[in-house]
Amino acid sequence: MLVMSLALMILGQAGGEVTASRVDMGIRLRVMDSAWVKADAAKKKQAMPLVNRAVMGFFSGQFGPVCQQLDQATAILESRSPREGEELIFRVKPQIYEPGETVEVTIARAYAGAGSLTVKWEGHEFNVPANGVVVRQVKTQDRAMAMIYPPFHESVRGTENFSVGDFQFDSGSAWLVGAKDWGSKGAPAVGIKQGLARVAHPHWNEVARQLSAGRLGGLESPFSVADAAARADSTVPEVQKDLMPVYARWESTVIRVSGGSGPFDKPSKYKRVLIALHGAGGSENMFPESYGAGGFVDRAVKDGWLVLSPRASGNAVRDCRAWLAAQGVKMEKLVIAGHSMGGGLALGAAADDVDAIVVFAPAGGKIPEGIPVFVGLGAGELPMLKGTVEALGKQATEFKVYENAEHLMVVAEGIDDAWRFVRRVTGE
Repeated sequence: MLVMSLALMILGQAGGEVTASRVDMGIRLRVMDSAWVKADAAKKKQAMPLVNRAVMGFFSGQFGPVCQQLDQATAILESRSPREGEELIFRVKPQIYEPGETVEVTIARAYAGAGSLTVKWEGHEFNVPANGVVVRQVKTQDRAMAMIYPPFHESVRGTENFSVGDFQFDSGSAWLVGAKDWGSKGAPAVGIKQGLARVAHPHWNEVARQLSAGRLGGLESPFSVADAAARADSTVPEVQKDLMPVYARWESTVIRVSGGSGPFDKPSKYKRVLIALHGAGGSENMFPESYGAGGFVDRAVKDGWLVLSPRASGNAVRDCRAWLAAQGVKMEKLVIAGHSMGGGLALGAAADDVDAIVVFAPAGGKIPEGIPVFVGLGAGELPMLKGTVEALGKQATEFKVYENAEHLMVVAEGIDDAWRFVRRVTGE
């Protein structure tokens, strides 16, 4: 097996100061979402005002307070008090490193915490002062791990998690990602650059090329490695062109691809396609793969659909269609879904061959004629958007209002209804 460790954070350091970024918020939002799907209705209602404040804070650039609000919401959902150390920002440079490599670790705070803390990571201890930042060079541990496929769709966090006291934080501070050397079983861990070059998969070969050329800097999320591979200018070897990529690219659009049959799956075998469009502000790493613990994608893949999650823009659906045609996909069913900004884009992508549209908290658009449309609204939606969604919902084929949801968690609350709608209108 080869091992790949990917730290999520980018170093936001200026003059010794480290501040929270949208990545820090995204990590906390994933943790909060996981707690949300397990919480009861009363806890969700109690947490909603904090989530709404976090949404407003995000768009006004108040990243530190947003991190605190999301941490507080998670604590409510889990019926506990805030934990010591939740305020920490944890970053590693370089963000992709070989096991045993020396890296630079930076630990700071997204918002004010209580006093100094002792943090453990990779067998090292770090004393974090109450109002200071720790930056240290440390040697990481050698390790091997089991293969995970598909890479970046599933990840595990092990010894890379940082701990404060007895609590191990599942904060996404670092990711362990395995990719299999398809030519052998039980192979020992090898270097990333050498190992990826041996993987018989177009995505990973492109990553290897980028790594060897030293062009994988500036990563902001666990998906940015795949983005870099998808943006690569070189062509994939002819023998590999019909394999299922993890990420693809058409024109300016990077597309995440989810199928159900593993690495040697072929897009051309699929007849049913779901295109899912994310909201504004960089939430391409959240919808549809994260909100509701990824339930929307899980249901689609389980039912045999090919799911494309493009980086949303006015051209995203057009580019997805072009990529599908180039792969030889002959669509019999097409559903377009979207959240927030992506909901408006989904409504605007109506065409004669679209079988259904599913939107959660759409930020604009109009209901197309002749196409079944599902609209989901959280009762705690932001006032500036609620009227728009209500007006669209009254014209939709099916309109659901979720009492214990707001702008973000309406997806988690509405997944089951939305997918039942898709199955019904597409004749499943």
